[in-house]
Amino acid sequence: MIKLARSLYGMNMRVAAVSTLCADYRIFDAMWMSATYCPFMGAIGEDAKKGWEENKHLVPAGSKVFLSIEQVEKQQEEFAQEILKLEEEEQKKIEQEKKALLSELNQGVHKERNDQIKTFTLGGFALLLLL
Repeated sequence: MIKLARSLYGMNMRVAAVSTLCADYRIFDAMWMSATYCPFMGAIGEDAKKGWEENKHLVPAGSKVFLSIEQVEKQQEEFAQEILKLEEEEQKKIEQEKKALLSELNQGVHKERNDQIKTFTLGGFALLLLL
């Protein structure tokens, strides 16, 4: 691999030489950690970084940098799912409390109406008696 990279470099194909070396996960990780990203499909620098991040399946097998990135992303996803569950449970509790309050309110309104009807009926009956 080193001989191939030297030959490419000697032919002024510097990006190709670096790409050849980047096939090894150790070099890939070293380049990533030093913020001099391995070329990706002809792109270099930040464009190459974006390319690698979007196509993680092309990263050399054994890359510890991308393994740790995947672990962090997995943990973040699990955390987001837990938060979503908690929010859903909280929303259910709020809905139940709303239903309970509405039920109490409806019972109170019906009771008031019944009391008003009784009062009106007794008042009407008393009026009839007076006549």
